[in-house]
Amino acid sequence: MVVNSLRLPVILIAASIPYLASAQSAQEILLKSMVEGRRIPLTAIIQNSSGGMMSQVKLEQQKSGYTRVTVLQPLSRAGMASIDDGKKWVTYIPDRLRLVIQESPRKNMIDPKELLRIATRNYTFRFEADDEVAGQKVRTILAVPKSRDLPMRRYSVDKETCYLLRLEVIEAGVPSTVHDTKSIKYGDGRDEKPLELNPPERTRQIHLAPHIKMSSPTHAKRELGFEPVLPSKLPYGFVIHQRHIVKDEDGRFLAVRVTDGLASGTIYQWSKSDSQQPWKFDEKLGDVELRGVCFRVAGDMPARIRFKLLESFIGPMRSAPEEPHRRSRTFERTETRPTEGVPDREKDTQRPGIYTPGAPIRL
Repeated sequence: MVVNSLRLPVILIAASIPYLASAQSAQEILLKSMVEGRRIPLTAIIQNSSGGMMSQVKLEQQKSGYTRVTVLQPLSRAGMASIDDGKKWVTYIPDRLRLVIQESPRKNMIDPKELLRIATRNYTFRFEADDEVAGQKVRTILAVPKSRDLPMRRYSVDKETCYLLRLEVIEAGVPSTVHDTKSIKYGDGRDEKPLELNPPERTRQIHLAPHIKMSSPTHAKRELGFEPVLPSKLPYGFVIHQRHIVKDEDGRFLAVRVTDGLASGTIYQWSKSDSQQPWKFDEKLGDVELRGVCFRVAGDMPARIRFKLLESFIGPMRSAPEEPHRRSRTFERTETRPTEGVPDREKDTQRPGIYTPGAPIRL
């Protein structure tokens, strides 16, 4: 398994500077948490839940914005660790003796102000009763969607630091905790030591090339071998904010990132005719093939929302005349939840090298 920033569900860990809650709106507090979140020095144990899968990590974060994340659970991934300075992301995978080096996903994050502008079009925000999380007093903010199909989201932010300690998704009145801080210790940002990884001898280095930003459909067709599908309008106020072309020796695909300001997802497209497929087509995961193009949706949203997003991509294709020599699979709605990141693929063919111990890996 190789970690790739486009294949992993991403949950924003946000924080900010101290504030006077009485003088600021819920939106302003959330914006501060997004803007300053990467520069709060701390050490925390965080539990994330998505699609029935639970993981627990240790997060170490510095005032400079450098982070180190170490997986504690599940046991199958325990010991996996990564460091990220906002430019480069290095991940050590112990069970495969792999050191994956790639561009930091933070380089392609949408601007927090724009993110909140999008969210304000789709949600209303209000304060709820104060609470306590991980021994810290918190302000609770409820985001209520303007569409009844979308779930509500509850944010619990530290009263003193405005660091996001808990995120809950409320579906049909039932809350589900997707991000939960179990313990946290804030630092002062002084005398910070470099964050490092210490892989053992003979660890294989894998360098992943930066993703290519799609400039036009013609550009994508030239790079991927098929005409990508990019709808002019998405349901529920979602917008497209990234279009990346990914090419490697294991296959080629287009990743279209969408968001409604709070929820996010990715629509993957690849050619069925490629000799090497980026993933195995799997209808149980909600995969759809239409006119030789395969689609997969992943994201932190209910299955019915992913279905509607996918429909906005494939609907125009189904209504357009079909070329006689092509056949398409019948598309049936499924409530089977796709994988929450995008499926793992071994990718040790990308500029492999051998790490020789001597100095620890640091950014």
